Amino acid sequence: MIKPLALAALVLSSLGTTALASVEQANTFLAVGDVDAAIETLEKQPKEAGAALLLAKIYLSFDADEAEDWIDSALKASPDDADVQFVYARVMVAQAQGSVFSALKYAKKARKAMTRAVELAPENITYLKFLMNFYLFAPSIAGGDTDKARELAEQLRGLDDVEGLLADFSIAQRQEDEVKQAAVLAEALKTHAGDSRVHTLAGFRQMQDEDYGAAFEQFLLATAEEASTEPQQMSYLTAIYQQGRAADIGGIHVEAGIQALEQYLTLAPYHYDLPSRDWASYRLANLLAVNGEKARAETIYASLKNTHNEKLRKELKAR
Repeated sequence: MIKPLALAALVLSSLGTTALASVEQANTFLAVGDVDAAIETLEKQPKEAGAALLLAKIYLSFDADEAEDWIDSALKASPDDADVQFVYARVMVAQAQGSVFSALKYAKKARKAMTRAVELAPENITYLKFLMNFYLFAPSIAGGDTDKARELAEQLRGLDDVEGLLADFSIAQRQEDEVKQAAVLAEALKTHAGDSRVHTLAGFRQMQDEDYGAAFEQFLLATAEEASTEPQQMSYLTAIYQQGRAADIGGIHVEAGIQALEQYLTLAPYHYDLPSRDWASYRLANLLAVNGEKARAETIYASLKNTHNEKLRKELKAR
């Protein structure tokens, strides 16, 4: 079982009453997937740091330029807020990935902001993981540093043994060491069976191998026990979506896949690190069509015509 993540936790405690109400209303819209209504609500408070921060988080999923505008506003208002620094780093990474000529500039800004976020909240696992992965996967000219990545992996292990194992897996992945990856995953499954993060990783590995039945079983195991911490909850929700994705791509467990995606759409809030609710709806429509519920499927397809996700728009046009 899982309790839905509270998007209200994204709100800065320093918000005024009007801005707080605006963010809470926006979160209500996000909980049901109405991104446009959330944006409209928040843009009525353009000078409020909390509204600007949440707008940056929303736009991060589909418009890095807009996200940059809003996170710049939040950073000016709250430069010593760890979450603001973290989201700024995320936006800078997104900009670096989408830019040829300015990638190095954005990457340096990302490293600086992410380092600051970790300084402000040194035991935040999400921040530590992101900084570790930056050091691990960024080119050296942009600040990549395998030794620093290993140091952060040790810090993660000190906070949470599972996160330490996942960090070891990422390092082995970066080194393209298939034997080490398999060994780390086997150890994690043996010592931390039932942890949503471990089974979700195992499911992704099976998806890469196109063994959709085995992947489905791992994603099912990822939701078998209660998720208490935020990292576990994120993996738990991801695994629910991935059950539906495995069913859709693999053409297996159609009814179970439908139930999983319906559950995901009920539980999952809008979050840039969670699978898109629009993609969940699309895969749900695909499975409904296979299951003979074509009218319901067509209604869902029609509801997605204004999706912000460019790749999904292409999928819809191609069907």
